[in-house]
Amino acid sequence: MSIGILDREAIEPELDGVIKLNVTATDMGVPPLSSWVMVVINVDDENDNTPIYLDSEYTFHVKESESGILVGYVRARDADQTEYNNRTSFRITSGSLGSFLCISEPDGAGYQGAIMVDPDVELDYESDRKSYTLTVEATDLGQRKAVVTVHVEVEDVNDTPPLFPPDLIMSIEENSLPPAFVGVIEGSDVDTNHSLIYELVSTRCHCNKTWGVCEEEWFTLEPTGIVRTAADHVIDYEKCDQVEMTAKVIDLYTEKNSNSTEGIVMINIIDMNDNPPEFIPVQDFFVVLSESVEQDSSVAAVYATDKDTGENAKITFHVVDVEFLGANAGDKPEPISLIFFAETNKQPDALGNYNGVIKSHQSLDPDRKGKYLVKVMAKNLDLHTNETIELITVDKSFRVGLRFDSPVANVNENLAYIKGALIGATKAMVHVVKVSTETVRNAQRKEVTLLEAYFVFPNGTALDSDSVGSILNTQEVYEQYGVILQEYGLTGILTTTFDPQEDKLEVFIMIGLVGALVIVLVVMTTSLVCIRRSYRRKLKAAKAMNKAAMVAAESQKAGPVVPGTNKYTREGANPVLNLNIDSTTDLGFDEDGSSADRESLNSLDYNFDMGMTHEKDTMAMTIIEEEEENMGESTYIEPLGAALAQRGKKKGPESTSLTIANPSLNTTDL
Repeated sequence: MSIGILDREAIEPELDGVIKLNVTATDMGVPPLSSWVMVVINVDDENDNTPIYLDSEYTFHVKESESGILVGYVRARDADQTEYNNRTSFRITSGSLGSFLCISEPDGAGYQGAIMVDPDVELDYESDRKSYTLTVEATDLGQRKAVVTVHVEVEDVNDTPPLFPPDLIMSIEENSLPPAFVGVIEGSDVDTNHSLIYELVSTRCHCNKTWGVCEEEWFTLEPTGIVRTAADHVIDYEKCDQVEMTAKVIDLYTEKNSNSTEGIVMINIIDMNDNPPEFIPVQDFFVVLSESVEQDSSVAAVYATDKDTGENAKITFHVVDVEFLGANAGDKPEPISLIFFAETNKQPDALGNYNGVIKSHQSLDPDRKGKYLVKVMAKNLDLHTNETIELITVDKSFRVGLRFDSPVANVNENLAYIKGALIGATKAMVHVVKVSTETVRNAQRKEVTLLEAYFVFPNGTALDSDSVGSILNTQEVYEQYGVILQEYGLTGILTTTFDPQEDKLEVFIMIGLVGALVIVLVVMTTSLVCIRRSYRRKLKAAKAMNKAAMVAAESQKAGPVVPGTNKYTREGANPVLNLNIDSTTDLGFDEDGSSADRESLNSLDYNFDMGMTHEKDTMAMTIIEEEEENMGESTYIEPLGAALAQRGKKKGPESTSLTIANPSLNTTDL
């Protein structure tokens, strides 16, 4: 057994850890006998020693821009005697920043670590890292470690190209007289020893919104970097507004790599605001649904640009004139009020163009056919340009009514699908203006929906009801779209413009009111006519009675009379009461009376026109005066009583006649 700790490293390395012992065995006899044997003990090596660097610190120097170059070696020893236990590996644990590698390799007596620059990296003296502090770790297979510090200093080499100033922009006003100073290029070089000069490589010009080779060299570049305008050339903003100058800076002292760097100098030409705005054509005309246009509705859009820059390029739009041109041949533009106005978008788009929206001040007449000619002015400070745009109207006659056997809610719910089917069938844009209800007055009172829409093509033409019906009734369209529309309830297309039921109701109410007013007027007129006729008859009767009362009682002549009448047997006995009735003045107030009554009351129908002249009245009075001269008696004789008296005389002289004269019972009163 061992009387102490065995240490492999205490054994001479050349013995390779082998201990040989001679062991003798002796007995206790007399004489004692013995024998011996050699015992070989192999002491195995254990990894119980840590690697030790030969130097406590290392410092190396390396040139910049050398990729994969060797920097230096670090060496360490391990006291363990076996190769397995004293094998040492090296690695950089910190400070490398990805620029260095360390490779382990044997050096005869032990192991060393070769530090080199990463093949993919070139050290740069001009960067912020001019030196590195590395920590290198030596590790055996038993993970026993030792560390050492390595300093790496980077040496400068003139290998960096000069720097061209980035984003270099210069400006010059157009029409500047040469050789005007434009600017100067100031390059730089991070190397400690350098000398820079400048050369012009090429120029490009931005003309008419495109880049290309300059037709004229407007600028020159001196070796010192000064840029000037070239002689014999005039800078014109209207031709080109920018010049891109490509130049390069050269380092005369460069040792390695490129000695020059190219860069861009952007030269802006300052505009002097000598160009009016220019309209950008968008489309030849705009299509307007007159019925859909209300106040502040957008009807068209205009675009304009200006070659000027800055404040000079800001554009505002104004409507300066509006005319209407009818659709009939030979119509001339008719000036109208400014029913349109322009709103300008204050910010230009990505291309620098300004946009204006033409809007309506009021609703448009849906029955007016033709187009509006709107003159729009694009203004830029003191300069302006006018442009006339055409607004082609789609009048109310092109409104198409489609009847759906479905409630309004269902039609609105499926409106997008219905429009899609109509667009696919007609190949026109469908503008729905109204979805309303039409109540069908039948036993079921089923709700029917009317969808009113316009079918407009981009060229301004539109489809009417007949055209839409013809298209939907074609076999191909019907199979593809008609079946779909029928599923949503389409039952027919109105041949005329549909007026909503509520609009008809208002018309019916107005017609009823007018009819009632007419009836009232007729009744009142008839009543007035009847009252007037009755009044005239009474007035005529009163006039006749007054004339009869004026005749004195004595002027009445006795004579035979006709019983029951006012006529005497002698012609002309009573001219006032015996005048023939003038049929032209008979107003027919006695239509209900019998012919006998008419005859008996003939003397009452003294139908003199109230408007007769005094000449006729004088004639009648003359007849009375002549008859009064022939009358022998001055007393008044009642005509009926006279007739009875004559009858009594015929019976005999002895007959007694009793006559009662009572003017209040005069037959004239009948």
